[in-house]
Amino acid sequence: GDDDNDDAASDEDVDEKEESAFQDYRANELEELYERQVGMPINQAVRDLHTHYERLVAVQGRSKTGMRYNGFDIEFNFVEVNSEIALDELTACLDDDNYDKNRYPSVVCPDTTRVVLD
Repeated sequence: GDDDNDDAASDEDVDEKEESAFQDYRANELEELYERQVGMPINQAVRDLHTHYERLVAVQGRSKTGMRYNGFDIEFNFVEVNSEIALDELTACLDDDNYDKNRYPSVVCPDTTRVVLD
């Protein structure tokens, strides 16, 4: 009955989030949104995981593009935006002479943090 329709709507919402509700947001916008919606700074230590979880679940909103989000989405996208590495910072690890020295082929090392191996 109605429960089946609710499940279908939930699945559609998940698909929307995978397209990134925050694709056009900058880190400072995500930081401000998080503080406004969750009620605490995003970089503050979490002292009570259960309370933090409840706060993130309680956040319900729509992004600039109209996609639904919750506090987890804001937090995840903030980390993702702040973890981006420019391709010009990955020259040494992708060089043919160094590629086999990488511990994991799917994990790249920015030039600024790499350890030089002979």
